[in-house]
Amino acid sequence: MDSVVNESECLTQIRWMKGKGIELFSLCQDNGLEGIVLKKASSKYQIDYRSPAWIKVINYQYEDVFVIGYRKKEFGWILGKIIDGKMKIVGLLSLCRM
Repeated sequence: MDSVVNESECLTQIRWMKGKGIELFSLCQDNGLEGIVLKKASSKYQIDYRSPAWIKVINYQYEDVFVIGYRKKEFGWILGKIIDGKMKIVGLLSLCRM
């Protein structure tokens, strides 16, 4: 892969570790990252299929926020938090229709 892919700000190779899932997830938590994927070493990626050989382990992170408004056109709740004594927008919770 190294001979084919030149890494840049827009492109990076996926790093992997064999047999170190707990340690890797701990590093993920320590650095506030989204999570890791555990996979059977012999499995292959399958387009449009969620294989049981690939397991996503999410580093859930929680924050207490206020709903301070809403967006009409593409409905979503505007989320805020008090930072330095002032209410600041910190995110948007979008809801999808089922």
